[in-house]
Amino acid sequence: MALDLLHSPCWHVAVAAELVDSAGRPLRRDRPRSLETALREAEASLPPGALAAPLQLEKRGPHWQGLLRRPAALPRLLAGVAERMHPDRTWIGVGFGTVEARVEHGRIRLGGLAFDHARAALWRARKEKRPAVAAGFGSPEDDSIAALLELLEQIRGQWTPKQARSVRLARQFSGKEIATRLGIRPSVVSESLKAASYRSVRRAEDALAALLDHFGTDGPWRGEAVDYPSLVAPVPDPVLRGSQRKD
Repeated sequence: MALDLLHSPCWHVAVAAELVDSAGRPLRRDRPRSLETALREAEASLPPGALAAPLQLEKRGPHWQGLLRRPAALPRLLAGVAERMHPDRTWIGVGFGTVEARVEHGRIRLGGLAFDHARAALWRARKEKRPAVAAGFGSPEDDSIAALLELLEQIRGQWTPKQARSVRLARQFSGKEIATRLGIRPSVVSESLKAASYRSVRRAEDALAALLDHFGTDGPWRGEAVDYPSLVAPVPDPVLRGSQRKD
């Protein structure tokens, strides 16, 4: 397995993300403990084989990364984390490219262009105070993917706590089931989902999934003993310059 990983790089979608407060500012408190729970719940909600490696928190700060074998699962992944962490928000860098791996001391260390693009995209998102930036997919796909992600994040940012809770439950249960669980009328659930633009959100997620489905190659599951590149690692100049192009 190690030799296959070392000599057969695949094309994948990488995600670099940072949790910020409801106003889009860096968190001025310790990383919420619920972020780890949100990542594990998001993993469990994805179709089998969607991820190439477990989602991973950075050692410090409210940052996390992911690597997808099935890029179409990205909207569901991001929604799972964002809805669990509401009202905090997530700034997202999404990158497409090759993924390389090497074995060191029994662990697999990942690297490659997909991570470089994701890191550069998150850097640009921070600099421009934008919820999402995409890099490495080409033109106009970079802008189309980022625009859909940005619109989804802007909608979520307007939700009340009750609307966020209703949307989370609507991912798994019918309106009547939600009403029973919460002890409220079904009409209240319907009104909450309508105010949250839930149907529009789902259509946008489906459109984004269809767009992303054209990218990536099927590679192996890397296992649990995996290390992602550091989010503070330098980004190669050509990649960084590409992420800084004018819209």
